[in-house]
Amino acid sequence: MNAGMQAQHTLNVVCLRDLYLLCVNEKGEAAGLHCSILRGIHAKIPTLAVKREWQRRGMGKAMLSEILQRLQQTGAVDVQLSIESKNDAAMQLYRKYGFEEEYQRIHYVSIF
Repeated sequence: MNAGMQAQHTLNVVCLRDLYLLCVNEKGEAAGLHCSILRGIHAKIPTLAVKREWQRRGMGKAMLSEILQRLQQTGAVDVQLSIESKNDAAMQLYRKYGFEEEYQRIHYVSIF
């Protein structure tokens, strides 16, 4: 980790219906990305990603908090998302914000 990295986050909103947030570091380099989709009153979060060197510093929490506020302000009554079952940090974060496990998917892979 670079000693000059600081947990300063800049959120830039690109669109209000489908919402995108980009977090950048002090040099203006992308450090985190979030996108959500609002259809009627139902929202989905297909992406919330933080670069490895910026993880565990509050950036994901800042983006999730911001996006949930904006979704609620634009009329969303529920939000769905999917995560990898091995991503314990993400599961903890989402549980803190009231997300509950709905079901688990099993993916099959075949190698030829």
